[in-house]
Amino acid sequence: GYRKYFTDKDRNVVLRLSQDGITEISSNGLTDFFRDQLNATTAFSKIIGGLDQHTQNYTVSIQPIDTYNDSNIPTTPYTNIDSTYRTLSFSEDSLGWTSFYTYKPTFILSLRNNFYSIKDGAIWKHYELTTNKRSTFYGVTYPSSVTLVLNPSVSEVKTFKTINYEGSPDWTMDSIITDSDIGLSISKATNTSTITTLSTLQNQLFLNNFKKKENKYFGNIINISPKQPGQILWGQSMSGIDGFWATVTMSTIDSTDPITFQGKKELFAVSSNYVNSSY
Repeated sequence: GYRKYFTDKDRNVVLRLSQDGITEISSNGLTDFFRDQLNATTAFSKIIGGLDQHTQNYTVSIQPIDTYNDSNIPTTPYTNIDSTYRTLSFSEDSLGWTSFYTYKPTFILSLRNNFYSIKDGAIWKHYELTTNKRSTFYGVTYPSSVTLVLNPSVSEVKTFKTINYEGSPDWTMDSIITDSDIGLSISKATNTSTITTLSTLQNQLFLNNFKKKENKYFGNIINISPKQPGQILWGQSMSGIDGFWATVTMSTIDSTDPITFQGKKELFAVSSNYVNSSY
C-alpha cells in the first residue's frame, strides 16, 4: 500500500513511512530489544527486511557478524554466529511484534500473495503445507514455543501448584522458573481411551505429563530446586514452586503421525493454580 518499512541503525530503531509520516514501530513493546540488537551491528552486519503478503506482516532479520581478525575485518571466509541473529515480524492489525522465527534468510520477497525467502542461493516458499509441515524452514522442522510470565498478586510471594492450558493436546511445558525455584518439565498428554492394564493405569496416574479434564489440560508442578546448605525441607516440599512470578515456556513440534499430531497446534490460554505463601 502506502507504507514503507526500514531500520535506522544510528538511532537503533525500526521505522514505518506512511501517509501520516514516520512512525517508530520498534517502540511498540521492544524498544530495549531493538536498541541492543541494532547497536551490536557493524558495517559488516546484515539487516534484511521484507513484506510478508501472506500475513500482511513486516518481517525483519537482524544478523550481526561476530567473527573478526585483528584489523577488525571479517575473516575470509567469515561466518555468522547463528545464535545472535533474530528474525521477527510486525503486525499492523495488532500494532505489535507478534512472533520470532527460527529461519535465517539471505533475502525476503513476496509475489502474488505468496511469501518467499532465499537461503544459500535457493528459494523457499513459506506456508506451503501441502509439501511441508508447519515450523519447517529450508527442510528442517523446528519446535514452536511460547514463553509467558505468570504474575498474579504482584506484591505477594506465591506457591504455584499446577499449570493448566487450553488448546491442542500436543503441548509440553519445557520449563517453569521463579525468582527462587525451578520446576520439573511436563510432557504432552497421552490419548488413552481405555485403561486395560496396570501399566496403562500407572502411565495415566504417575507419569509427569499433562492430564485432560473437562477439555482442559493440567499438570502438577514438581519442585526440583537444589537444596541450599543447611536447608531443611518439610512436608510437601516437592509440590509447587515459590516466587513472586513464574516464567513458563510451552512448546510443540509437528510430527509424522497422521492421526494425532499433524495440523495446526492451538494454544488459547495458560494459567496456574496458586496459593499465597505462608511466610
